[in-house]
Amino acid sequence: MQAAMRTLLHLPVPAMPALLRLRALVPVVIFGCGVLASVGLWQAQQQQQAAQRQAAFDFLLSKFVRQLDAHFAASTQVLRGVAGYFAASREVDRTGFRHYVAVLRLGDRYPGIQGVGFAQLLAPEQLARHEARVRAEGFPNYGVRPAAARSFYTSILFLEPFDWRNQRAFGFDMFTNPVRREAMARARDSGQVALSGRVHLEQETDEDVQAGVLLYVPVYREGEGGLDVAQRRESLQGWAFAPLRMKDLVGRLLARELPELQTQLAFELYDSATADPEQLLYRSERWAGASSQHYVSTLTLQVAGRSWSLRAHSLPGFEEGGKGLHGRGMLLLGTLASALLASLVGLILTSHVRTVEALQESAEVQQQLSQSQAELQSVFDTSGVGMLQVDTFGVVRRVNQRMAEMFGRVREGMPGMPYENLVPPEDRERVRQRIAELVSSEMRELNIERRYCRADGTSFWGMLSARRLLDRQGGTIGLVGVIVDITARRNAELHLTQSEQRYRTLTESMQDVVWCVDPVDMRITYCSPSLRALCGFCAEDALLGGLAMLFGARRTEWLQARWRERVECYRRGEVEAGHAWLDELEHLCAQGGAVPVELSSCCMVDPEGGALLLRCVTRNISERKRHEQAQRVAAVAFESHESMLVTNAAGVIIKVNQAFCDLTGFSSEEVLGKTPRLLHSGRHDVEFYAEMWRCINNSGFWQGEIWNRHKDGRVYPVWLTITAVRDEEGRTTHYVGSSFDITRQVQHQSEIRNLAFYDPLTGLANRRLFADRLGHAFAKSGRSKRFGAVLYIDLDRFKEVNDSLGHAEGDRLLELVADRISTNVREGDTVARFGGDEFVVLLEDVGETREEALCVVIAVAEKLRQALATPYHLHGTQPGEHVCSSSIGVAVFRGSQEEMESVLLRADRALYAAKDGGRNAVCVGEGCEEEEGTRHQD
Repeated sequence: MQAAMRTLLHLPVPAMPALLRLRALVPVVIFGCGVLASVGLWQAQQQQQAAQRQAAFDFLLSKFVRQLDAHFAASTQVLRGVAGYFAASREVDRTGFRHYVAVLRLGDRYPGIQGVGFAQLLAPEQLARHEARVRAEGFPNYGVRPAAARSFYTSILFLEPFDWRNQRAFGFDMFTNPVRREAMARARDSGQVALSGRVHLEQETDEDVQAGVLLYVPVYREGEGGLDVAQRRESLQGWAFAPLRMKDLVGRLLARELPELQTQLAFELYDSATADPEQLLYRSERWAGASSQHYVSTLTLQVAGRSWSLRAHSLPGFEEGGKGLHGRGMLLLGTLASALLASLVGLILTSHVRTVEALQESAEVQQQLSQSQAELQSVFDTSGVGMLQVDTFGVVRRVNQRMAEMFGRVREGMPGMPYENLVPPEDRERVRQRIAELVSSEMRELNIERRYCRADGTSFWGMLSARRLLDRQGGTIGLVGVIVDITARRNAELHLTQSEQRYRTLTESMQDVVWCVDPVDMRITYCSPSLRALCGFCAEDALLGGLAMLFGARRTEWLQARWRERVECYRRGEVEAGHAWLDELEHLCAQGGAVPVELSSCCMVDPEGGALLLRCVTRNISERKRHEQAQRVAAVAFESHESMLVTNAAGVIIKVNQAFCDLTGFSSEEVLGKTPRLLHSGRHDVEFYAEMWRCINNSGFWQGEIWNRHKDGRVYPVWLTITAVRDEEGRTTHYVGSSFDITRQVQHQSEIRNLAFYDPLTGLANRRLFADRLGHAFAKSGRSKRFGAVLYIDLDRFKEVNDSLGHAEGDRLLELVADRISTNVREGDTVARFGGDEFVVLLEDVGETREEALCVVIAVAEKLRQALATPYHLHGTQPGEHVCSSSIGVAVFRGSQEEMESVLLRADRALYAAKDGGRNAVCVGEGCEEEEGTRHQD
């Protein structure tokens, strides 16, 4: 109908009289056309309304998806910041991490994030020390759980805010859970952010249980973790992570960012490409099932490496917003409008001539306006800065191409979006306030530098210049703004500021003193605050007092002369800029005295190559001097008269002194790299060395007598002291052994022992040693219930030998007698000389019964008597001429029946009985059982 009207209105003026003649027919035609047009319009309106509502539904759903993507992008940036914080810090303590997370304001800026934490990677050998350190921080019940043994462990070491809910996850090894393990391994090997599947968070209780996911970012010791998977695994420290409770996350996201969606759409989120009920992450409270709703959509989202399924359907609030005029009402309205139009056609035709003329003039003006607008749009689009127009509500209405490129968006898609969505979430409230201030005329214009967000989640710095856009009456109809990308400039300024701050912080915090000297007048131009810690002077004192106050007049003259020579060397090109010269001298202190320092100085140059100043660094070397002195003293002590050797923890010899070489006969080259086993003499068994090392391992020290083997094969005793050297963690790093030869002491002790227990003439046991062995024999006899015996032997008429041949020959005879007795008894029997010509023999284990014992003992006694009666060859006699018989008294015993003194007394009485009976006889003494003495003789 409108097309027909335009045709009629644009008829040429000469045709108008004919049209007037047809004015009776025209209203009828127009009325019919109007009714038909109303019917067609109603049908088109129904289709257009349905398309518009579908587009509105899709738009609301896309807003939710964008907000969800923006939230995960912001969460990723938070975790990357945490990862950078750990990678750049030498050591992170709990207080520093708590302050760092507090600045992030998680609850205000990042809804749904339960916390931000760090899970540390631990080797099995680090586990015990790690748990002890954390318990020492005030967590006595801390432990990595679950506690089963495995090849490596991870532990939630930090998790802020450290409230009651997050404390439930403290110490949990997330890598033991398959779902968490997959995401952690993917983040570790790729170096990228990784999202876990649906999990039950450790923070959950029995109330308000929600599905959860975890976001991981790997933390490497070397920042990037290398180029391949092996390097990333090798340099991994742990994971920065954030637990997300999905109901809280989506609910707060809708409440804060998209409140209008809560009454219009319902959602379901699944951690799978399909709607798997086992993987449900979130479901709106008003979810009624997608099949019963008019507008329904299912999307597959890619979120940090995971595929999510998003299902949405419309709610009654959305449906009601799409209801327009009722169809019948629209038809009625169209019919009435057609009738009205038909009645007005006459009037319109009458004024057609004037209308055509006015329209022709308007067309000309419109053409000029369109041309001006095209020229303005060309300038607007080709501008090198971003330009935009927003309405009084802050909604973008128009942007140029540069603006769209700057934000990484399609130009046609930006009109209709809120301007505040172009800035980070934390700045949006302030943006709304500024727009309100501009619109309300409180602020004429605005020039500000702020951060903006691109569509891909990255950000940049821009300079915004905004002014109010006024209508002809002076009312505000919107705002127009220009945005210039100043990221490069801001980064350069930030880099310069950080560089200056780092240099100043480094200079002022280091213990070494940094100062600068003008090479022309040798005046100090700068001195770091650490001068006070070195000598008590402050930096201002150094600037006023100069070098003489710090080093004294004589040293200052010497130092200035050397500096002038060095500056000349630099100017002649003999050294390059930055070449350091080192000097050692003494630095005066404010309280008197001086400290030794190492002075490093170098020439600093200007861009034209002229030396502007001398940069100096002074370091306190008092500790090094003391260490060098201690090393000299240790070196002198090491080369002492005692033999010294040093081994590493594995027992390999790494150093010996000259006294060691003199004692052992080995040169240092022959023993270095070997173990002390080359000195083993073979005199000590395995148990001896085992006990020695048990003592060293327990107490770190052992000393005692040990026999070593000389290079020439002989063995010799030494007194050896072994000391374990341990580091600050208690681990043994070296062993130091010192020894000296005690051969003479051992010989003296042996001689003393021989004098105390052996007869000096015959070498037989004396009375003391015999008594000791008799006691042992009694104890053994008492345990075994077997008999032993004592034989008293006395030479017949020995005094005549001394009187006739002399005491020397008498001693010779005693030696021969001792040899014959020893030869004719068992190796384990004891032969002793009590003095003069009196000998005693102790026989052990001679029988189980008295009769058996007496039989054996009498046989031995007869054998001895016959051996002693064999002629002897003495000086002054013919060979085989001297005969010396013997008398023997025998007493048998069993240890549990009588005392040792009683046995000796019976043997002595038996001896005298043998002598009284005519000598050269064996006599058995009476026992406690009243046996009679028996006499045997030739």
